[in-house]
This record gives sequence, structure tokens and C-alpha cells, in this order.
Amino acid sequence: MVDRALSCVSAPVRLVGMFVCVLCVCLTQSPLYLMLMAAIALVLVAVRPARGLRATFVPALGATGLAVVLALPALLLSASATGAMLKIALKTFINVSLVLGVSWTLTWSRMSAALKMLHLPDEVIFTFDMALKHIEVLGRTAHSLCESVMLRSVGRAPEGFSRTDSIAGIMGMTFIKAMECSRAMDEAMLCRGFAGAYPLPRAPGLAGAMRSMRPAWRCWQCCAPCCRHCWFRLGMQIGKGDVLANDTNNAMGASGAAGAEVTPLIEFRDVVFSYAGHTVVDGVSLQVNRGELVALLGPNGCGKTTIMRLINGLELADAGAYLFDGHAVDAAYLKDSATAQRFHQRVGFVFQNADAQLFCATVGEEVAFGPAQMGLPADELERRVRDAMELFQVADLADVSPYQLSGGQKKRVALAAVVSMNPDILVLDEPTNGLDEDSCDIVVNFLLAYVAAGKTVLMSTHHQDLVRRLGARAIYIDRYHHVVEAPVSSYGTESGAAE
Repeated sequence: MVDRALSCVSAPVRLVGMFVCVLCVCLTQSPLYLMLMAAIALVLVAVRPARGLRATFVPALGATGLAVVLALPALLLSASATGAMLKIALKTFINVSLVLGVSWTLTWSRMSAALKMLHLPDEVIFTFDMALKHIEVLGRTAHSLCESVMLRSVGRAPEGFSRTDSIAGIMGMTFIKAMECSRAMDEAMLCRGFAGAYPLPRAPGLAGAMRSMRPAWRCWQCCAPCCRHCWFRLGMQIGKGDVLANDTNNAMGASGAAGAEVTPLIEFRDVVFSYAGHTVVDGVSLQVNRGELVALLGPNGCGKTTIMRLINGLELADAGAYLFDGHAVDAAYLKDSATAQRFHQRVGFVFQNADAQLFCATVGEEVAFGPAQMGLPADELERRVRDAMELFQVADLADVSPYQLSGGQKKRVALAAVVSMNPDILVLDEPTNGLDEDSCDIVVNFLLAYVAAGKTVLMSTHHQDLVRRLGARAIYIDRYHHVVEAPVSSYGTESGAAE
């Protein structure tokens, strides 16, 4: 009932009301007022559903306990500090309950949009948004570590290893792993065109080709998963519709119609890259032309993922040159934020680990994140999001948290989130990893349709039968990080496209 009542109030009003209440609670010195507010907070928390009750009451009590512990030294120094400690406990409980109560009815994106409508600086919005996301990452990481410790625990600590040492170790590993997850999350945001700004959708105006995808989608639903005719027709509608005719991705100065035939979309010229003195890309030269489907094959550790990170601008070459559509991609090129944003919007990168790429509160927000950064009109953005989710069969998961999905569902959501940006090239790091047969068919048929529409795909895989099924041009990388002409039998497996 409380949540429904709050949902009737606009997001900016809710945020302003929350800040005013928090400010009043912090400034007041009246114990009677604090007790009255605490009683109101308890009543509001108590009438919530069981899930919302736990999500609000437990953190509020935890924060209150932490505040009391931090204030204990003052009580030891002065017996008159009891009243002050009581006020601190009440203020902490009330404020945390208010913040959690409002946040329970507002998603991250709606909070960010509300802050934007209040004309707050982008730096404030970015800090607030990233704080929420990293708190979520920290909580998930701690939960996973605790579960791992419990599963491997025999009930007794080793000799000389106390419970305090165990807790300290878990906390240390939590922050280390959370830092790694946060870095991957930041890279995923960068790859989808995020530059620290939260543009509001412009007035509707563009007519998108995504609307014409619906007949092909319904027809494909009625066909067997291996029916490719509908997928090819679908791909032609994606690639040659009004979306590309009014393409916001091509503002970077792509090659003209004549130049596009002779200028490779991706070109490496003797590229060298090292991690901590260890060379992982050694003098690699390769080209990927427009409309090609290219597969990178090679043993583990040969540098396939590093090459893809170089292509996406997440790493910069130590030597040699990397050209994208005829432009040298280096530190100077990516220094301009507008140019870097357009570059990342044209190069769609799907990580091998889908968990590292999903960072929004719901699947719908996840798929909408990239198109929102492009400043698309509201109707065009909605069409892209809706059709991308239907394309990969995740439309029924629009309001579900990405962290609650299975591995295959996360991979399909990650693909939908990138495809909704309509990039010129898809860079896929082992796209069939962890997918079942049906999901693998969805990905394979989509890639065939995508290339048929004139788009470009670069993928890494260990499966040569997947390469043959796609008709892809293979580039082999040996264990010494060199591009070689002929394949070696150990580079790929002959069984199963899905791992």
C-alpha cells in the first residue's frame, strides 16, 4: 500500500521530499520529534511486503548498530553522552529507512532521470549512480564469497587460524573481487557509449526500421529454430531500414561509398601489446572488411581477448598501428570524449563473461542504456529496446534483475544490450560459451542475418564446426601470439558449437 502510494508521486518530488526529511532529521535536536519520526518509520516499514520489510528493516538496524559502535568511545569518555548516542541511533535508523523506502520504489535509471530534471550537475548524478551500482557489486561479491566459504568449510578452522582471520580474509577478498567487477563494469559502460552524461530523450521524430522487424519475428517464432529465411529477411530490415538512413552512429566521418570498398573497417599493422612485460600480442597484422564474418581461433592465452580489447579501445598498442575505418585509434584519438563515444557506439563488444557486462537494475534498463546514450528520440529508443529484447527472447524478463538470470539468459541480455545500439561491427568474445542448443541457434541465425544486412562480425571461438556453420573467414593465432596461415588441429574442437 505504501509502495503504491509512493508510486503515484513523481520521482523528482519523491527525491526532494526524501532530502528534506533527511535534512530535518539531521538538524533537529528534539528527542520527541525524533521518537515521533522513528515511530512513523517503523509503521511504514511494518506495513510493507515481507521482502520489502527485510530489505529495509535489516539494513536500517545494521546501520544503526554500526553508528552506536562508532559512538561508544564518546560514551566511555563522558557519561552524559548517552542522550547524544540515542539521538545518533534514532537519526541513523530514520534516515536509512527513508532512503531505502524511497529507493525501493525507484529504479536506478529513474533516480538518475529525476536528478537530471532537478538540474543537478552530471558529476553529482554520476557519483550517485555509480555509488548505487558499486554497492550492489560489493553485496553480491560478499554473498558469493560467504557461500563459497560455507561450501568448503568442515566446521573447524586450521590450527593458528582464528575466526577473526577468516572474517578479515573474506573482507579483503570481497574488496579485491569487487574492484575487479567494478573495473569490468566501468569498461562495459564505456563500450556502450557512456561518457558521464545523462541525456534526456528528445521529442519523437525518427521513424525506425525496428517496427518492421515484427512480422519477421512472428514468422520466425512459428518456424523451426533452424529456419534461416525469416532471419535473413529480418537482417535486411535491420540493416537497410530508416535507422541506418538516419544513423547517429556514422557521425564520426566514415568512409564514403567508394572508399568503403577499399578501406578495411578494422586494420592492425604490426601491433604489439604487453601485460607487465609479458608480450601477448606480437607483431599482429590483420584486416577485417565491411560485411565480413571473421573468426579468431587459437589456444588459450594466445591473445584473442586482448586483440578484441585493442579493437574496442580498452587497451592501446605498445607498438604498431590500429586503424578503424581509416582512422588511427590511439590515446590522442580517444582523448576527445565525443569522438570516443561515437567510436564505442560503432563498435559493439560482447564480453565473454556476461556478468561483467550487466550493471543496470532491470533487463529493460540494461538494453536501453546504450541507445539512451545516443540521445535517440523516446519512440525510437522504445522500439529498439522492445525489438532487441524480443529478438533474443528476453522480453518477458524486462522487469527482472540481470543478477537473477541464468548464464544463458545473461548472455542473451548482453547481446540484446549491444545490438540495440545498431553498431557497425559486433565484436564477440566466445558468443556461444555457456549457451544451450536453442540459444546457440538463436545467436548463429542472428549473426548470419546481421552479416547479410551488410554489417560486420568479428568473433573468437574454439570451435571450428561453428566457424564452418557460419561460413566465417578464420584467422589463426598460435601459442607464440603470431598470426599463422594454416590451422593446427589443437586450435578448435570438432564437437558442438555450444560449450
